Amino acid sequence: MRKKLSLGFVLIMLALCPAITAFADAAEQAFLSEVARLTAESGGYEAWTMEEKRFMLQSMKQNGFADEETVRALGTEEEIDAFLMKRYAPPDIRGDLSVISLMRIAWVEMGPYTDWPNETWVWFTDMMFEAGLWSSANDVDVYATPGEEAIPPAEAIKLARQQLLRDGVPAEDVEQSQVNWHYMTHASDVERTGLKYLVTFQGQETHYVWITPDGKVFGQPE
Repeated sequence: MRKKLSLGFVLIMLALCPAITAFADAAEQAFLSEVARLTAESGGYEAWTMEEKRFMLQSMKQNGFADEETVRALGTEEEIDAFLMKRYAPPDIRGDLSVISLMRIAWVEMGPYTDWPNETWVWFTDMMFEAGLWSSANDVDVYATPGEEAIPPAEAIKLARQQLLRDGVPAEDVEQSQVNWHYMTHASDVERTGLKYLVTFQGQETHYVWITPDGKVFGQPE
């Protein structure tokens, strides 16, 4: 006989979900910040000392990515390397410790960065610059939180949807697509004057629309 969940229990769980998510995000960010610091100080994982590798394991334990029994059982450098290779190396790459990189660790622990929301990219961008791993000389995109200079994200999505319909994308495809937005520019844009929304529609096909902060479709004639 199946037991029914009480309404009170359901409401409690719904109330706790944001707090649980925030706690998980904080743990991921704390761990990755430590990895970023080690990377900035010592280079790639393959160049780390045994002490630094142990420090990474302790950070994994403290932030919930490895249990105490597992960490205690890893006594030698070879065992630590094997454990981290199993966790972080792509399935088709074995033996090369350089694959244990900050970006790969972020991919495994936070999910594919192609799926990250804007707020996660904002945090990651800030962390990489603060650690000294990125600068304006890097060929990377950087992300920001839209401010008073920009239309709200919901309006950018609305404008992007209208543009796709004008471009002849079937309305059904547009409406059924998963929509994501990011507010971004290139790292070389030091003053961040080139910030724009990139609105992505993922369905049977993927469509991208750039929207300027003042609500114009970038790349379209006036």
